[in-house]
Amino acid sequence: MPKFLGAVLVKPEFSEKVCSKEMKEIGREFVKRYEREHGREPTDVPDGYGYDLISKGKEEVRYIEIKGFSVEGDADLTPNEWFKAKRFKEQYWLYVVANAATSPTLYIVNNPADN
Repeated sequence: MPKFLGAVLVKPEFSEKVCSKEMKEIGREFVKRYEREHGREPTDVPDGYGYDLISKGKEEVRYIEIKGFSVEGDADLTPNEWFKAKRFKEQYWLYVVANAATSPTLYIVNNPADN
């Protein structure tokens, strides 16, 4: 069951081993499955948008940034992601997938720029 958090703590970047492209892709697939299980249809967006997915439900659109890690830890937003979080507010979601390759745990933060 995902844990809903209310804040994002910015920490120094993780090493490539902890936060790699492979972990991000594993996290992306995990999040897409989660979104479908909850009645939304996720769509990938190109790099540089400030989020990774647009997920549409019956009455809701989510702009989702995904962080996938091989361990538990804190996530940070890039300046572009932060700007988009400020712009989209309640429609912007940060999904952190910890232990992505072994035993994924999903942490979800709504409106991370203001919470």
